[in-house]
Amino acid sequence: MRAGLTNGKQADRLESPVARRTGGTRPGDDEETAMSDKPNPIELQKHLSGLDYPVGKDEIVRKAEDSGADGSILEALRQLPDQQYEKPTHVTEAVFGE
Repeated sequence: MRAGLTNGKQADRLESPVARRTGGTRPGDDEETAMSDKPNPIELQKHLSGLDYPVGKDEIVRKAEDSGADGSILEALRQLPDQQYEKPTHVTEAVFGE
């Protein structure tokens, strides 16, 4: 244990390669949680199937809500720019920044 530390967990955190590389975080902390909050592109499109394009943001969000989309999908869609989307890939590109 390092001098001045009384808690073994603190010592582990400071000495682990992950802690050094990520500034004190470990797998499972905020970084991984943030990554898991991104919707799956395939799941996203499943919840939008049946839409007639072009379609606006409000209709996209409503369709996802009606199809039972989870919170990460709904949150991502609610953050879309308010515009018309010509085809499904345009929605995916807007969500994932591709």
